[in-house]
Amino acid sequence: MSGMPKETRYIVFSLGETEAVLRRGLVKLKRACPPGRLRCMGARAAGFVFVYDGGRTVQLAPAELFAAVLWHCQAHHIPIAHQFEKRFEILGRQLVLVSGALAHARPAAQAIGGPAATDACALCVAEGRSCPVDEVAPEGAGDVVADPPA
Repeated sequence: MSGMPKETRYIVFSLGETEAVLRRGLVKLKRACPPGRLRCMGARAAGFVFVYDGGRTVQLAPAELFAAVLWHCQAHHIPIAHQFEKRFEILGRQLVLVSGALAHARPAAQAIGGPAATDACALCVAEGRSCPVDEVAPEGAGDVVADPPA
């Protein structure tokens, strides 16, 4: 016999929704938000890199990104379980907050607490150009980022 079934929840933010999360979060963190549209994002050893039009970047530590997501979810009445472990994944052009018994969660191509990140985001590959995320945090800089606070 095994124990209780495990629950894992995914909250998926599109590129546009991620831009809104960052806009609100950067204001609350009293940091400047670059002009233009969010183009791509990546996970690196020091945290997350978000690239806007013109190659302007914003780097956030996991705790800062979690705070920004939490503020956004509270403003839009999106419930987040308090007792679950949490981590972020970047899947192509989507930011994903994964919560639950994460030892049983599926692995991801680009995950915090998971395997190493890919070298380029899906958008840059599709457009046939180098990924600005790699220019900010070159390959080999360390891709796995610690989990945000529970």
